[in-house]
Amino acid sequence: MMMQRQNEGYLSRFRRIAAQDGWSRAMEKAVEFVQAHLGITGGLGRRRIILSKRLFNRLGGVVRRGPFAGLNIRLDATWGAGDRAGMLLGLYEKEVVETVADALRTRPVFIDIGAADGYYAVGVLKAGLAKRSIAFEMNPKARASIKALAELNGVQDDLEIHSAADAGSLTSLSVESFDRCMVLCDIEGAEVFVLNDDALKLLSQAVIVVEIHDHEDMDEHQVEKILRDRAAPIFDVQSFTTGARSPLQIEEISDLTEDDQWLICSEGRKYRQTWLVFRPKS
Repeated sequence: MMMQRQNEGYLSRFRRIAAQDGWSRAMEKAVEFVQAHLGITGGLGRRRIILSKRLFNRLGGVVRRGPFAGLNIRLDATWGAGDRAGMLLGLYEKEVVETVADALRTRPVFIDIGAADGYYAVGVLKAGLAKRSIAFEMNPKARASIKALAELNGVQDDLEIHSAADAGSLTSLSVESFDRCMVLCDIEGAEVFVLNDDALKLLSQAVIVVEIHDHEDMDEHQVEKILRDRAAPIFDVQSFTTGARSPLQIEEISDLTEDDQWLICSEGRKYRQTWLVFRPKS
């Protein structure tokens, strides 16, 4: 049943892209989808991975800039292998990291829904931004990667790792009050289901940052509107997008070609990313 629903969602997305941008673009996206599922990386994607490996070796795998400076990362990622260079230089999701760091000034508990390899869940602990970190990740390989990253950075005692999140699993957390929590949600489109009315009511006193994605037959704008409308009665809702980046004054990569320097700034996204921020109403 789930497989059938996924297939119907892929077909709906294919038709939507064809209606908006034409059949040529729809076929291009279909090829990209097949390549992604077969683990085939395109030319620019391969170059980003090469640059990430080079910079990892050059910097010893230690983040040099930004709020997570000093964090040791691992090269064998289960997600975003080409993002390692940006992470090491404090460029990756710079606006998200800064928003998370700011919220944690008054909230010592960090909840990461869709934690991938633990960049945030471990990063906030290593940086001393949070006293406790709770990671939700459905992929068992990624959960093992989070555990390994926490041990590498010596913060495993302050980290909890769980499988996929929903309103029930959030309710079962041993948290005194969600007004002490900052929540980051990045679950590739499932945010429209996980952050339902029950979950938002439960988290009504938390600060929440949500990465917006398209999902099945809904594009990213439709998903954003649903979540905005759902959150508006109990949260003040704001948004932000990826801001400007310039690698040209970063000493660690000054010897690279300009093309490679600019490519390190890329996160390989298929559209301009939007994040929503929910803050409790005063």
